[in-house]
Order: sequence, then structure tokens, then C-alpha cells
Amino acid sequence: MDGLAAFFLSAIALASAPAQEPAAWKATWKDLARLSETAPGSPERDRLWRALDGIQVDREWRGHKGSDRAEALRARVLRYHLSRLSGSAPRPIAEPGARIEFMPGEAWLALQALARLRDARRTRGGRAPEIGSRS
Repeated sequence: MDGLAAFFLSAIALASAPAQEPAAWKATWKDLARLSETAPGSPERDRLWRALDGIQVDREWRGHKGSDRAEALRARVLRYHLSRLSGSAPRPIAEPGARIEFMPGEAWLALQALARLRDARRTRGGRAPEIGSRS
């Protein structure tokens, strides 16, 4: 089983495990959900996007500086969804290399971004790999 599949299986199991829910991330995910429901070009959408963008930059920096893989992963998942919602091509995020205990709902957000990485690895130059090729 490849590392990505193992990660998904552990993410599903950990998503149901009780975890300390950091209030800041809980509020961030709620704001991301609100952003996805707002009308493109509206003042509320622009305000939410700018606020979430600042949060993402700060938390990714803190995650890398403090070697907190969970914080860095959450920040990259947030960047993925901000890019997707702004109409930009989101960059797939790399596997975290460690077990992450997800809060309720986070595993689904991470799964979407990590699945994009798997798809990017399977294709080269925008086409599917040939049968028998290594990707």
C-alpha cells in the first residue's frame, strides 16, 4: 500500500478520535465554509479571503519555524482551498510524513488537497501515464 493510501486510512481513523480542538482552526474552517458560500466579487468575500490569506501565511510560517507538521499541513490545506476558491490552479500539497490528528471535518479538506497530489503524480504533461510505465 503506498504512503498516500496509508495516510488516508489513518486520517479517517484519527478523524473520529477525540482531539483537542484548537478554537483558532475551528473558526478558520468556519470562515472558509462561509467564503465558499459568498458571491464572487462581493465585499464580504474579499474581506474573508484577505483575512484567511493572512492567517494562512502566518500559520504556515509558525508551523515551519516550530517544526509543527500539523500546523504546517493545516496551513497548506487552507492555501489549497483559497487558491481553488479564487479560481487559481491550486498547488497539490505534499504528504505530511507524520500522523496528524484531524479535527472533525478536517480530514475531508485534507483529502481533497492530497488527492490532487496523487493525480498530479499519475499524469505527466497533462496526459495519463501509459500502461506499465512507472509514475
